[in-house]
Amino acid sequence: MSKIHKVEPGECLSSIGFDTGFFPQTLWELPENASLREKRESPNILREGDEVFIPDLRIKQQTAAVNLRHRFKRKGIPEILRVRFLDELGEPRSGMKYELKIAGLLRNGETDESGWLEEWIPPDAMEATITILDETDETPIEEKYEVKLGQLNPSKDRDGVRARLENLGIECGETEEDFALAISSFQNRYDDLEVTGVADEKTVARLKELHLS
Repeated sequence: MSKIHKVEPGECLSSIGFDTGFFPQTLWELPENASLREKRESPNILREGDEVFIPDLRIKQQTAAVNLRHRFKRKGIPEILRVRFLDELGEPRSGMKYELKIAGLLRNGETDESGWLEEWIPPDAMEATITILDETDETPIEEKYEVKLGQLNPSKDRDGVRARLENLGIECGETEEDFALAISSFQNRYDDLEVTGVADEKTVARLKELHLS
C-alpha cells in the first residue's frame, strides 16, 4: 500500500529505498515527490520531518521451465563512502593506511594521491569508524574518526552550515559569536567572499563546493 514516509534522523533516499524495495532515483523522480525535489537539492541530503511518497510495489512475474535450475539476480545499488583527508595546509594526505568498520564489515586500504578514501558501503549504513595510521613521523600516530552517515542537513540550514564548516576543520564553538567568527574565518580564505560573519548565498555555495555536498 502506498504511503507517506516521514524522514527520520540518519535517513536519505538510498536507505529509504533500500528498506522499501525501490531504487532511490525511482522515488526521487516520482511526480508525487516534486515538492521534495524543489525543497532539497540532493536525494541524499534530507531533513528530519521531510515527507517522501512511497508507491505500491509492483509484482513482477517471470516464466521458467520446471525441473531446471534458474538463477535470478537481485538488483541493488550500494553507496560509495568518500572521505578526503587533508593536512593543516590543505594538502592531500596521500598513501595513508586506513581501516574502515561499517555495518559489521571491515575494509583496509590506502588513501589515493588526492587524499581520498573511497569504499562501497550498504545503503542503510548509518555510522562508520575510520582509523588511519599516520607514518610521516618517526613514531606512527593512529587517528580515529566516527562518521555519522545520512545526518548532514541541507546546506542552507544553519546546522547544515555548521556541520560543513566543522567537517572542513573550522570549529564553530557554542555561542552565536563563535559561529559568526567561524563563518568569517572561512570567508577570509577567499578573495571573492565578503567577510561578514553571515552565511550568505555566495558563502554557502562555496562551502557546498568545497565540501562536495
